[in-house]
Amino acid sequence: MVAPIAEGGAKSSDGAERVLALHRGGEVENRGDDKRIRRQAEIGAAANGWQISGITQISSGAQLSAQAGTNLNFNLNQAGTNQDNVHLLGTDDITLYPRITCNPAKNITGKNNFIKDSCFSPNPAGQLGTASMPYLPGPMFWNSDLTLMKNFKITERQTVQFRFAAFNFLNHDLLSFVTNDNNLKLNFNDLGQVITGAYVNNDPTMGSCPGVTNGVPCGGTPTFGQATSHVGHRILEVGAKYTF
Repeated sequence: MVAPIAEGGAKSSDGAERVLALHRGGEVENRGDDKRIRRQAEIGAAANGWQISGITQISSGAQLSAQAGTNLNFNLNQAGTNQDNVHLLGTDDITLYPRITCNPAKNITGKNNFIKDSCFSPNPAGQLGTASMPYLPGPMFWNSDLTLMKNFKITERQTVQFRFAAFNFLNHDLLSFVTNDNNLKLNFNDLGQVITGAYVNNDPTMGSCPGVTNGVPCGGTPTFGQATSHVGHRILEVGAKYTF
């Protein structure tokens, strides 16, 4: 039996769509009454009574700004003189947000990129920036678990149950951002370029692109919005329960 459940309505820390599929099979039986398949029935007799169940979860990515920090501004850092909220907004009680000039979730290029960094620009003095972030989905999530179980009746009142469970039984990893991921921190240089994770001329030996440029643009490719981590592995459990 497969019972899909679809959910809608994006939350700040939730995906826009989620599907949950429950898999449940009855007892695995082998009914070989015909003499021509009696041998196969004898071989498969041990399978009688086993029950299979599982669950598969698939959801679109969680909101990236919610993963980046509690202020939902991607830990904005604008390099240069007096580029903080005190000097630009007149108070440290108001969060400084970047300006969004286009939809950063559209027309994204590059491998494993989930944000179009060119849609962000530094916030000028006296303006709050774009405080209402659009939905920026991160990497999708999917997982499948499977359980195999059988009860063995010893006497009328005694039963032994064997259970085998495999979590992420396909043993696949998931592309992901990690806690305090540097690629979810929005850093600008004093020329207004995104320099998160960028190296001078894309050469790591030349060091990271500086915030204060002295008029020299960063020639590197930023990694803002790029997922580089992989998480997840198979977990196996074997258990037994004696009932009397």
